[in-house]
Amino acid sequence: MDSFLRTYPFLVKYLGEPFSIGADGVTWKYDANATSWGWDARTNTVLLNANILEQPPDQPPYAQLDESYQHETTHLFYDVGEDIIRFTFGQWIWEAHALAGQALANQDALGFPAFGLVATYDTEANIGYQVLNGVPRDSEKWNRTIVDGNATSALLLLIDVLSADSDRDFLKRVNAGILDHYRTTRSVDISREAYSAVLNEAAAGKKIDGQSPGEWLFSQPVANIAGKTGEYLAVVPRYSAEWYGMELFPTRFWVFAFRREKLGQDYRETALEGLDVKLTVYNAVDEVVRQTTIQSAGGMGVEVDGWELLPEDINDGAYLVKAEANVDGKPLETYNYFVIMRQAPKVTIEDERLIVVLTNASGSALMPEIATGMSVTGGRISATLPGILVVNAKPGVPVTFEVGSFVKTISKPLTARVVSLRFP
Repeated sequence: MDSFLRTYPFLVKYLGEPFSIGADGVTWKYDANATSWGWDARTNTVLLNANILEQPPDQPPYAQLDESYQHETTHLFYDVGEDIIRFTFGQWIWEAHALAGQALANQDALGFPAFGLVATYDTEANIGYQVLNGVPRDSEKWNRTIVDGNATSALLLLIDVLSADSDRDFLKRVNAGILDHYRTTRSVDISREAYSAVLNEAAAGKKIDGQSPGEWLFSQPVANIAGKTGEYLAVVPRYSAEWYGMELFPTRFWVFAFRREKLGQDYRETALEGLDVKLTVYNAVDEVVRQTTIQSAGGMGVEVDGWELLPEDINDGAYLVKAEANVDGKPLETYNYFVIMRQAPKVTIEDERLIVVLTNASGSALMPEIATGMSVTGGRISATLPGILVVNAKPGVPVTFEVGSFVKTISKPLTARVVSLRFP
């Protein structure tokens, strides 16, 4: 309870006042033997059971219990009486609204860093339109972590870019628009089109990456809820953020494979275990830096320690990691990018850098340097490394890269942003 009371004023700061429970109150219950847990909008109640007490041994006692009461109560911010607002275009956005508010509140109240989620959003989204989500409900996903986490990061990036000059209040404005939509229509359902309009109105003409926020969000991989069936493979470089900063060096690589099926109207994803997955790291001039083979696993997949893939004397610059596997004679292949910048300052909550990784159109090879004649407007080139262009820019400002007929705009959040620039 003490933890929630510390964070509640910040939840209100970033989400706005709850639609009804601020006046009506909320009841927390705990029943170790209950068969399920969650919230009830009709009674303004949150019920948790003994499953919530399961947590990693390195967490403080009851940390998972505290987080779960906070999370379910944050969902009840959208309670409009006997019912709750329903997003009709996937569970991902429902979870993101609660988790983004929590992330910002916990950053302010408890010192838990959320800025790392923004800085590395693009690297995670880079695993692809078919891989990241592809299903309407978390229960259909092989592991919901990738969907909920990336959806949260997408909203946090919108907040950072579109309210850089107004104390990160974008989601508060969005929630006010959602409540206005309910009061106008008297329907708890909000469609993709209506939600997109709410985003655009809350942005008041501002754009992200050259698009309206509605266009941008629904072009992101996490918004895909109608994925193709088949087998998929992914590798995600992961960086570790602390309150004092995030070092630009991946501490681990998350590797997973899964199969997606569709049974009638419902999807089902299952992890593919026991596959030999070859991981190869390439530098900016396409030289192999290191190679290893691991076995895929269920659960959370496999996290490979960074030093298993990266030599101790590795130079600063951009790198690609390629993952390859074979499923019943079908080859799977995927790439992702990451940066090594140990000589550079750590990423902080307010950081003026766009860290741009230069790749070809498919993202399967790096470009060692910027194209001849390329212009950069909206920011200042402050450093170059093999495969990397560092541009300093003010928060919320669009930075445009142009050479010949190629034009690409990338928005600068409050924190740094590690993002790829794909050249045709």
